[in-house]
Amino acid sequence: MVCGLLVISLSVTLFSIASASRLTWALERDGAFAKVIDRRHNVFVRVVWLPVFIVMCLACLNIADTAAFQAFVALGSIGLFVSYFIAIARMIHNRFQATPAPLVD
Repeated sequence: MVCGLLVISLSVTLFSIASASRLTWALERDGAFAKVIDRRHNVFVRVVWLPVFIVMCLACLNIADTAAFQAFVALGSIGLFVSYFIAIARMIHNRFQATPAPLVD
């Protein structure tokens, strides 16, 4: 039972890091960060490792005090809900306008 939970936890963590690495790689490709391409692998190695480093720092916070880690998780959840609220509010506001504004600039 414990081994199953560990395997599930490990796979969820790896897939989350892979997803975050893909997002940061796309941001790097679009010029959000300083473009540093590794000559050996021909990819943006620094931004692929950035989510791994962030997860390791958060894991160290969890070792020190679980309340600090829970505060980071709560802030992340609140930020996610606020971003959804802004998008939905913008869509509803745009729907009730006489001349709808373009959603993209």
